[in-house]
Amino acid sequence: MTKRQIQTAFEQYTPMLHRLSHQCAGRCGRPEDEVYGQACYEFVRAASSFDANRNASFATYALACVRNNIAKWGMQNPPAGDPDLAPVAETPEFVRPDRQLMQKEWLAGLSDECREVAMIILNGPAEVLCLAQGAGRKAVLGTLRHYLQEERGWGLRKIWKTIREMKQVVAAM
Repeated sequence: MTKRQIQTAFEQYTPMLHRLSHQCAGRCGRPEDEVYGQACYEFVRAASSFDANRNASFATYALACVRNNIAKWGMQNPPAGDPDLAPVAETPEFVRPDRQLMQKEWLAGLSDECREVAMIILNGPAEVLCLAQGAGRKAVLGTLRHYLQEERGWGLRKIWKTIREMKQVVAAM
């Protein structure tokens, strides 16, 4: 696309960029102006890389490129917190000796399968399961199931039995 074509396309698709930046700003917690700037940048990148021979519609191509890239940008660049509002550093609850003893006793009472799942969760599931920051419950369960099935060789019946047992033990606490 030429510069003139990019400029006219930008003017035409500005409402779309505002809508996408508004949606992404609500999800990633960044100011909408900042996300809009990134959306404009991604739009220009999409317009520069558009190939009419490979892609049927510029609108569809630009929408997909901008939406996916600003979502990825929002996940990779979390908003910086206000240092004045940051909580004072305290000893976390889980580091206290009485909590560690209680956790050790709790782990000793679990079955081997539940203990293995609990250790994955307690030692940071993001490192073991390769999760993105802020992954939801379904994403964690799906990734945990995939990890146990593919990496550890567990069957689905064993996985769901262990998950059910973990839920019961946690609910009893």
